[in-house]
Formats: sequence, structure tokens, C-alpha cells
Amino acid sequence: MDFKKILGISFIAAGALVMIYLNYTLIYDLIIPDPCYYHTHDMNFIMKIFYTTDSAANGHPEPNMVNVLLSGVAGAWGAIKILGYLKSRSSNERKKI
Repeated sequence: MDFKKILGISFIAAGALVMIYLNYTLIYDLIIPDPCYYHTHDMNFIMKIFYTTDSAANGHPEPNMVNVLLSGVAGAWGAIKILGYLKSRSSNERKKI
């Protein structure tokens, strides 16, 4: 495996990890400003797909595996798109020279 492939795979993995981190920090706080709200109210269908309220979390919504996997896939997809853009841009610059 050459260096460019390893660098590309590392960039994709980093994109997935960054998106998962943003999901747990920024996006969670934007979507659920008051987690104690769900002590007395039921979650709607969309919230039930992406979050779970276990007794270990004291009834507060926590991201479940579907949420984590979709966040990782979205981050990896975004990294692939950025890599594709950078590759096409560098090949266009080589054609100009």
C-alpha cells in the first residue's frame, strides 16, 4: 500500500471520528437542550430511532448505535467528497502546467 492510500484512509477515518465527536457534543446539545424533559414526556418516533433512554442514563436520551453508525458514515462520506474534490483540483492544476 502506498503512502497516498494510507493517507486517504486515515483522512476518512478522521472524518468519521470528528463527526461522531460533533454528534456527541454540539449536535446533541442543539437537538436536546433539556434532557430532563424526557423524564415526563415520551420521545417521538424520530427520537426513538436515534436515541435511547436507559435506566443507566437516568432516563436521559443517549445516542444509540444507529446514531453513532450514521454519524460515522456521514463523516466518512464527507471526507471522501473532500478527497475527491482535492484530487480533481490537483489534476486540473497539473493540466494547466
